[in-house]
Amino acid sequence: MKIMMMALFIVATVATLLANVSSQRREEKNQTNQTEAGFYCRLDALTPAERERHLSLWKSLQAAKQAVRELDNGYAIGFPGDSKTLMAVAEFISRERRCCPFFTFEIEAAGEDKPLWLRLTGNKGVKEFIKTEIGIQ
Repeated sequence: MKIMMMALFIVATVATLLANVSSQRREEKNQTNQTEAGFYCRLDALTPAERERHLSLWKSLQAAKQAVRELDNGYAIGFPGDSKTLMAVAEFISRERRCCPFFTFEIEAAGEDKPLWLRLTGNKGVKEFIKTEIGIQ
């Protein structure tokens, strides 16, 4: 029963984070006038403490990375399917989308024994940006 309650809590937390991500993405699309091919990072989107946490989180996710799949418009990154990693990926997305609003994020999560996939995609040219600026290959 305790495990089921914990699982429900995790699912509810992730669902709330993803709903907030979707809502804020719509707001940013309405507020920005970027061109389709324009990539810019909003360096003022994160406080110094948030940026430090964000970079630390990305380093730990890079270390946990199990696979990378090249997509037509970006990359899919495979991670362990445990709840801790799922929460870390959701936290990463919540910050990254604030400073790089041109990315599209998708999480695919099955059972905990299955890999967790983060798809990082965008408009034409974003794949090269990911490769050079984020270092995913």
